[in-house]
Amino acid sequence: MSISTRSFNLQHPQAAKDVVASHDTLVSLFERIQGFLERLKIYIDIPLTPQFTEVLGKVMAQVLLILAISTKTMTQRRIKKYLKRLVGRTDVEDAMNRLDMLTQEETRMAAIKEIAHDVDGNLKAIKKVTHDVDRNVKVINEVVRDVGNDTKAIKEATHSVSDDVKMIKKETEQLRSTEKLRAWLSPPNPSINHNVARDTREWFHVVDSRKPGSGKSILWYAALQLSKFWVFTFSTSSTIIEDIEGLQASGKALMAYYYFDFKDMAKRDVRGLLSSLLIQLCDYSEDCWSVLSRLYALHRDGSNQPNEATLAHCLRDMLELPGQLKVYLIMDALDECPNTTGFPSPREKVLGLVEGLVKQQHPNLYVCVTSRPEQDIRAVLEP
Repeated sequence: MSISTRSFNLQHPQAAKDVVASHDTLVSLFERIQGFLERLKIYIDIPLTPQFTEVLGKVMAQVLLILAISTKTMTQRRIKKYLKRLVGRTDVEDAMNRLDMLTQEETRMAAIKEIAHDVDGNLKAIKKVTHDVDRNVKVINEVVRDVGNDTKAIKEATHSVSDDVKMIKKETEQLRSTEKLRAWLSPPNPSINHNVARDTREWFHVVDSRKPGSGKSILWYAALQLSKFWVFTFSTSSTIIEDIEGLQASGKALMAYYYFDFKDMAKRDVRGLLSSLLIQLCDYSEDCWSVLSRLYALHRDGSNQPNEATLAHCLRDMLELPGQLKVYLIMDALDECPNTTGFPSPREKVLGLVEGLVKQQHPNLYVCVTSRPEQDIRAVLEP
């Protein structure tokens, strides 16, 4: 500090204080103006709202007003006088207070601007997220729709599998029950004779082709028509059986065949014939199976055996079922059924059964009988 300044401070202590205060006021003034100008450089580079622009205009006007007031009496080499005059001036103090208020408002507007900027950024982010969510929702909806379709297909497949399982269970139960019925009636197996008859048929064809018109009785045949029914007698039935098997396999007909065999005691009477015919019809018809199952239940679930008349009645019940398919009954080598023992003889019982079936005139029944032309057989089968 110079001697003159020190002397001034000693002689005028209050004035010295005023000078110091004016100096501080001036520093504060220019610091505020500098702060505003630095902020203004930032504001220039960003878009401003009309309200914010208006506030900045007011601040700028106030800064200029303060500069005008502060520099009104300031001239070269009159700084002390200037400082003295600056202290205690209410217009400067009011202007600075006004600047402070405007600066606070500016700060609030800047904060609002920053918040608005953040909000705008957040809104953009939210829009992007919303767009992504919408896209994901569409994808999810497509997935859900596909899952729904798959679920529907799975349900349909499940129902189909369930139906198949039920059908398999039903068929399994029916098969087991048929085996019980088979064990109950113990029918002879005609397929053994059928396989032999195939080879025999070929031999007959060879003999017939080599010796045409030889008149062998085994090739004798006849046909008898009674009303709507035909009873055939022929030398071999294996060809007929094979032809009708195709109809049965396609579900258009039912067939049961039987081979009489004098060498097999089980294949020489009417009981063996009926038991075999009934079981074969049950193998291909659920309705026929139901008829025989009821008979099985009536005989204490197979504890008792049915007689021949009961078996014949069961066959008639099967033939009279509503909507019954065509039924072909084929009996081969009837002449091998004995006609010498018993009264009536086994052959007479079989002929009585055949004659009774024809007389009942079942609309869908076809009977084929092959045999040598024995007198008693011809008496029943021929007109």
